[in-house]
Amino acid sequence: MDITILPSNIIEMILSKINDTNTYFNSRLVCKKWYKKLKNILIFENYYLEKKIKFDKNEITIFDKSGNIINKCFIKIYGGFVYKTYQNGQCIDTISVNSPYSVKKRTLDKYNYKNVEYNIKDNKETITYENIPIPPCTVL
Repeated sequence: MDITILPSNIIEMILSKINDTNTYFNSRLVCKKWYKKLKNILIFENYYLEKKIKFDKNEITIFDKSGNIINKCFIKIYGGFVYKTYQNGQCIDTISVNSPYSVKKRTLDKYNYKNVEYNIKDNKETITYENIPIPPCTVL
């Protein structure tokens, strides 16, 4: 039987019932039509959706089961990338690779950002800190 002759609503119903990662990956390999319908990667654990990986032109975003961003990777046109880690909707860690010699890391620590820059060519490390302004108390 040729699977391409099935009506699209039946195909969508079949694909919507997938609840494990291996079946999802194998379904993407069936044909181009299924691959396009399953463009975003779904990761399942014990038959429940755990993560969703979304691919755009120059970025890859990973979401948790609630739809919150966990990680994001921006791919730069002429090399390099920016990788960000999120927690409760706030960016807590950023790694930036700038071709060809510079790597930067920015980490959120309770009340400030720690910026570390590595120059691979000169074997040099620079560390700076940025304070985060604490909002005034609103309790009267």
